[in-house]
Amino acid sequence: MSGQSYVDGVAVRANPKQPTWTPKRSGWDKAGDVAYGTGYVVGMANTLREGYQTLRPLAEGLRMVA
Repeated sequence: MSGQSYVDGVAVRANPKQPTWTPKRSGWDKAGDVAYGTGYVVGMANTLREGYQTLRPLAEGLRMVA
């Protein structure tokens, strides 16, 4: 029964070729995640600003009609 282990009494197959460990993340990896997150937030803020600038004249026009 190679490649089989038991979890709570249930037989579970394991893939012996698949690594079971993950490498430790370096400071550069973490800094890259922070930079990516920052870019995402800035992009969302720009999208919201552009949407507001586009929809504001429409809202003012509707206010004049109503």
